[in-house]
Amino acid sequence: MHRVIEIGFEHIPEDSQLRSAIEDTQRWFLASGDWRQVRTKILQRYGHENFTNVIENLAFVFLALLDGNGDFGRSICTAANCGKDTDCTAATVGALLGIMNPSAIGEEWLRPIGRNLVLSQEITGITPPDSLDAFTEMVIDLRERINGEPPVRAIAHSLPKDMSVPARIGCVDVDWFGHGWQTGKDYGLVMPSMKAIRFSGTHVSLDSSNFDKEAVVVEFSFRLERPTHARVVFNTHENCRVFLNGEYVFGRECGRMAPSPHRVPNNQSIDVQLGAGKHTLVAILKTPEFSKLIEWVVGVSDCDDNDQWVPDIWMRE
Repeated sequence: MHRVIEIGFEHIPEDSQLRSAIEDTQRWFLASGDWRQVRTKILQRYGHENFTNVIENLAFVFLALLDGNGDFGRSICTAANCGKDTDCTAATVGALLGIMNPSAIGEEWLRPIGRNLVLSQEITGITPPDSLDAFTEMVIDLRERINGEPPVRAIAHSLPKDMSVPARIGCVDVDWFGHGWQTGKDYGLVMPSMKAIRFSGTHVSLDSSNFDKEAVVVEFSFRLERPTHARVVFNTHENCRVFLNGEYVFGRECGRMAPSPHRVPNNQSIDVQLGAGKHTLVAILKTPEFSKLIEWVVGVSDCDDNDQWVPDIWMRE
């Protein structure tokens, strides 16, 4: 959900980086055989400020499988020792080895865990197998049931068929960003001339050279079906100010991106009780001075539902 589908706005490709990271990891490991050296190279070329970034972490998964060469304990320890999103990388390596060669998992690893399948209490509405063995068989059976077909993009009773996000966008010169933070400063939201645009999702990357003024203004409208204790998120690298229903609610001078509702960076979200109906979010971002890329993630989560994103809220009329 990261491509822009609007003539005149260039999307920044990322898909090829994952393949390059895997190919580089294999080449580096075959050359040195030292997972520590390869880890350093991965971080130098593909390291990311977001520790859950898929490119660096899948490279760690692949590196751990190469280093362990079928040894379960060595592989998951290598994955964990690479750092970053360690619970996920070690679990992914362990799951893959458990599927490929379950007999290679030593008793020292099996004994504390057992063979029962235990789900988190938040996972409801399914009837899971009783054991890890049966669950493994179910996963393996997916290959036969899918039969090489690509996944269905949307199911009528779950994901919306239209995942695009309509918005309005414009640019303007403002004096806010030159003054830094001023306590109690009234930003005085004034909208410039705006045009309709449709993004392919909630993660947007734009070429900032399309904008010839100091700031980019983007406006989203969303509708809630019921009163919601909401976390409204607008996460970006850029110097930004964000308004909700016409009122200034948060902003920051620049910083990292980590667009997850349960650990969004400071000054990139607000927890607020919102009524059912339409709401409007406006973000004003300083146009980057050096980088051509301007990027953000926008979303609304439900604080009373384990911070889950609220789906299909973007108004399309």
